[in-house]
Amino acid sequence: MYRIEAVFEILRTSAFKSQMAAALFVGTLYGFTLLMIARVLGPENFAVYGVAKSAGAIILVTQDGGYKVTLFREKIRPSYDNGNADNLMSHAIGWSSSWTVFLLLGCLLSVFFFDWRYVLPLALVIAANLGKSWNGYVSSFLRARKDFSEEAKLQIFRATVIAGCISVAAYLAPTALNILFAALIGQTLALYYRSVSQKWQPLFANGPLWTIMLIDLLTVAYGRLDPLLLVMVWPSKADVGVYSALTRSIDMYVFLIAPAAAIFFRNIRAEGGRLPLREIGQLSCMLALPAILMLPLVWFMGGELLTFFLGAPYASANHYLTALVITLLFLPINFLLGQFLIAENQERNFVIILCCALLLRLGMTIALGAAYGPLGAVIATIIMEIFLLIAFLFCGLRVKNQDASADSRACRE
Repeated sequence: MYRIEAVFEILRTSAFKSQMAAALFVGTLYGFTLLMIARVLGPENFAVYGVAKSAGAIILVTQDGGYKVTLFREKIRPSYDNGNADNLMSHAIGWSSSWTVFLLLGCLLSVFFFDWRYVLPLALVIAANLGKSWNGYVSSFLRARKDFSEEAKLQIFRATVIAGCISVAAYLAPTALNILFAALIGQTLALYYRSVSQKWQPLFANGPLWTIMLIDLLTVAYGRLDPLLLVMVWPSKADVGVYSALTRSIDMYVFLIAPAAAIFFRNIRAEGGRLPLREIGQLSCMLALPAILMLPLVWFMGGELLTFFLGAPYASANHYLTALVITLLFLPINFLLGQFLIAENQERNFVIILCCALLLRLGMTIALGAAYGPLGAVIATIIMEIFLLIAFLFCGLRVKNQDASADSRACRE
């Protein structure tokens, strides 16, 4: 049985320290880059940028094909045949490359039916996603073989190159298209740190890993659809831009959670043990500490902080900033419980929970967003996170009881 003491022991290792250092560096750099983009574009232009990035994040799941998670999860298993590793990577590269070409052709055709001011930014994001997918595959391999320090270097190099390219574009020609094109250049240059040398297989040699890809797609969809829905139901594009900028704080918080979650997942999967949910709660409380400290700060000084970091046009978000921070409190425990279910091969239950959460999110965001705008979208997010917590706990307890019953039957036999 895997114990919580082992998890906290891992948190003191060099692997975790290197991962956390990379996470803090990348998260800080991402935050400053986001602030810079939000300032130079302004709320209305940032809405175009935010919509393209949100749609691109959903499309990234199809370009990844579920291989990033599968490469990490399957290569960890002691029984995994390392001789097949290159073959699996080749299929991953083939799927992402072929699907990216199809998506770009789709963007080219859609120019005749949709506004090019949204289609062209999306095409740039899709092209950049290919480099992001390949870097994700390399990261999965490095983490699976416990080379966390090397993977941390990859994160730092990649973030520095991309931020540098974006900063140049933001200084010389601050438009959404130029910044997204600079990000594409940065993603391409980042591949040179750790090149993907395997030969790629054609698309139909092996399709995507549907279950894992569906989990990723649903996860990204319920986290990124709200700006797209707000554009349709709320008249002020500036409000949507402000909301899109602030909700990217969730991405920065994920950077802080990811190192502990990755090592947590790897050890549960490798050891074959099951971590009691009580200890998952303890670890989640530790990871939620930054959000707990942020809560009183934004409650009393939210408007001043928004004006200082983003500028006066973003100060209108003060009335829902506190509610947004509350959503961050649920993020660590839901993130870890989701990792727990995947490690325990509960993909089917995970998909069912995410489908229900997505439907809830869509309905609540449309209803509350149309009435209250961004504030309604934040309220819908809180409701969805509470739903996820209850559903994950129910499923986790069910898995734990099933395992206890199986062990009891084995002892009697």
